[in-house]
Amino acid sequence: MLRIISDVHGLRDGYLEIIKDCEASLQIGDFGFHYDFLREFEIEECQHLFFAGNHDDHNVKYNFPHCLRKFGMINHGDIDFFFLEGGFSVDQVYRREQEQLGVWPKTWWENEELPQHDLEEALRVYKEARPEVLITHEPSRSIADKIGSPSMLRNLGYDPDTFTTRTGETIQRMIDA
Repeated sequence: MLRIISDVHGLRDGYLEIIKDCEASLQIGDFGFHYDFLREFEIEECQHLFFAGNHDDHNVKYNFPHCLRKFGMINHGDIDFFFLEGGFSVDQVYRREQEQLGVWPKTWWENEELPQHDLEEALRVYKEARPEVLITHEPSRSIADKIGSPSMLRNLGYDPDTFTTRTGETIQRMIDA
């Protein structure tokens, strides 16, 4: 059995409680910005994996063996699936302003969303693999249109009628394939 977890946002104790007595887990983005506790609490890297979302430290994530690389097929918890890391931060302007003002430490990275060439390669690999299960942090365009918040996008300076991301578009192309 695979326990899928999302958006921990650095709440270490809650994460540790969720994975307690769990055979296998996958944290699917927005783990937070500090991962040292994985070593401190000797979290088994074969059992408990994660991939980055948009609220993750993209400079150090791969220093931890628990972190899956950008995309690919994997079998974890006896489930075969394709995963794709990353996502667009609608709050990036605010996060960057807070960092520049010294209010927050660094919380935004240019590589939160994979570059287009990586997304194209992920799409190619996905089409070859033809998985039954796709796990991502960001939703596809069609799902985002259904569950997204137009008022939130407007408040952050985006037009909800035209807003899209390269990650969401690529995921949509995966689903369409």
